[in-house]
Amino acid sequence: MEAYTQTDLAKYPFLKEAAELVKKLDLTIQDLAKPELRLILRRSQERIEKAIRYTNIGQRSDNMVEILSYPVAVVIATATKNSSVKKRYALAEAKQAYRELQMEPNEKLEAIAKDFGWNLTLNQENAIPLDFALNFSAYLRNSTHLQDAKWKLVNRFLTNGKVYLNKHDAARLLQEEIQRRIEKRLNTPEQQPAFPAEILAIAEQINGLAKEHVCENHLNQNLVWRLLNVSFSGSPRPLPEPRAS
Repeated sequence: MEAYTQTDLAKYPFLKEAAELVKKLDLTIQDLAKPELRLILRRSQERIEKAIRYTNIGQRSDNMVEILSYPVAVVIATATKNSSVKKRYALAEAKQAYRELQMEPNEKLEAIAKDFGWNLTLNQENAIPLDFALNFSAYLRNSTHLQDAKWKLVNRFLTNGKVYLNKHDAARLLQEEIQRRIEKRLNTPEQQPAFPAEILAIAEQINGLAKEHVCENHLNQNLVWRLLNVSFSGSPRPLPEPRAS
C-alpha cells in the first residue's frame, strides 16, 4: 500500500488507505447523530448539495473532516434511495478528484493509479513526448464512453500493449475509474442497519433539493428555447417544448 499524507487522503477520500483510517476509528452509523460529529454531518450534507447544484463538492475543510465526511456522505446518498442523487454525487466527487490530480506531481498520479490496480508508469521512451504509459486493458475500460475522437486508439501512441498519455488525459481516465468505484459503493446491496432519524431527515432534504433542481433546469430550458425562438423567428411563435430531463 502506498504511503499518503493526511492531505492526500482529504483530497482523495475514496482511496483504500482512507477507508482503512476510517475503519480504525470504529464509528458506527448510529454515531453520526452525536453532537460531536455535527460538523462532519454538515460537511457531508454540503458535499451532496453542492454535487446536485453545481457538480462539485464545495471547499475543502479540515483534513479529518474531509476524510470522515466522505463515507458519511455515501451513507446519506444511499439513504435517499434516489439513483439520480447517487449518480450526481459520484460524478461530482470524481470531477473534483480530476481537478486535483492535474495539479499533482506525476509520481503522485502514478501512485494513486495503483490504488485502482492500474499499471500506469512514467514514460521512459524519449521518442514519445508524453508523461505516462498505461496498459491497454485499463485504457480501453475507461475510454469506451468518452466521445471525443482523441480517445480512439487510432489517435493514440500504442506500442507493446501500452497506450501513452499526457497528465491531463491520465487524470481524465482516472476520473472514470473513480466515479465507478464510488457508484459501486453507493449501489452495493448490503444489509444496512436502521438509519438514525437525523440521517433520514437530511436524506429527505436532499431528495427535495434534487427535485427542485430538476424543475429549475426544465424551466431554464424552456426559457432558453423561447428566447431562441424569438431571436430566430422575430416573433414568439410556439415551438414544441423540450422534454423534461
